[in-house]
Amino acid sequence: MERREQWQEMKSYVGFDEVADGARLRSAVPAVTAALPRIVDRFYAAMAGFPEALAVFADDTQVERLKRTMRVHIIEMLSGPWDLAFLERRLRIGAVHVRVGLPERFVFTAMNLLRHDMIEIMRLSQPDLEHGWQIAHSISRITDLELAIMSSTYMEAHEERQLRTLQDLIVHNLPVTVLCLDETGHVTSATHPSSRLFGSTAEIGRHYESFLPPDLVEEADLPTCVGRALHTGKTITIPRVSLGSGGTQRDFRITLVPLDHELARLLLHIEEMTDVLAAEARVQQAEALARIGSMAAHLAHEIRNPLAAISATLQVIVASLPAEDRRRSILGKVQVQIRRLDRLVTDLLGYSRPAQPSLRVANLLGLANQAVSESGVAATVDVHEDAPVLVDVGHVC
Repeated sequence: MERREQWQEMKSYVGFDEVADGARLRSAVPAVTAALPRIVDRFYAAMAGFPEALAVFADDTQVERLKRTMRVHIIEMLSGPWDLAFLERRLRIGAVHVRVGLPERFVFTAMNLLRHDMIEIMRLSQPDLEHGWQIAHSISRITDLELAIMSSTYMEAHEERQLRTLQDLIVHNLPVTVLCLDETGHVTSATHPSSRLFGSTAEIGRHYESFLPPDLVEEADLPTCVGRALHTGKTITIPRVSLGSGGTQRDFRITLVPLDHELARLLLHIEEMTDVLAAEARVQQAEALARIGSMAAHLAHEIRNPLAAISATLQVIVASLPAEDRRRSILGKVQVQIRRLDRLVTDLLGYSRPAQPSLRVANLLGLANQAVSESGVAATVDVHEDAPVLVDVGHVC
């Protein structure tokens, strides 16, 4: 709804008739004008009784100036015209009250005091009681409108303050750094800077070259990029700026956005990409390991099939040999190695498809001797204390 429509709605709501009420208010001007000094002095004397209200006044000179302004204000309120210009003037007065920090409750109490004095003056000056009451009603309607206007300025200020608080909260907790620069390159505004990135040099009003870390400015060639963005009016993105090396390397993405504002000509957006790039590297590594695992599974299957055939053939051959045939022991050793290869293939499959260990109680000395025997390495097993252990024998030997 436009302001003009709002104003008409307000007048309609309180029943303010610009013709009838306007005539009655104008008829009150002479009597109120004669009593203005007393009305204004009483008004400010009442304000002086409250330290919180008195605190908005700088000195007596200001109070005298405000008294003169108030006299004009009262006559305008009674004289009209009560048009859009009247509304705009009252809104400006309300904005001043908000700006100087006058608590809203004093606006209501002060207007009530003013209304009471004007109605009392008209009651005493009017011989016709009925006409006096009609003027009193008109005064009540216009002062109600004044209060509504003043109250709206406080409401708008409250909403704006809430919005600004929310914006400050959001900006303060942004995970990125945003700087606003004027035409000379000085920082006019900034998000809460990361001390990890900026240290103690991040102060509003500094030139961006001293606000930002020198190595970041140099590596990104920011003076050239800032000049080009301001000259062309086009957004410039620097995809990756790396500082340091090895385990201490940090990566940033910088975007320069030209602005058209009296306090900011350029927005500098700096986003640290170190954690993001590290996460991407971990994902790529995981994908590579997954491919290796898939290949290992395929290779294991290809090896296991011929191993099974060889093992079965050896079993047939050994079974066909006489018990005293010396070749049985040689082929037995071959079978042991085939079983060992089969376990290695099983381990290779486990790399691509990890299995839960099957634990059972086994003898430590026996496991050690078995491992040495199957390795084919000449060694002596020395166990300090032979004891049962809970292991997966297939994973140990």
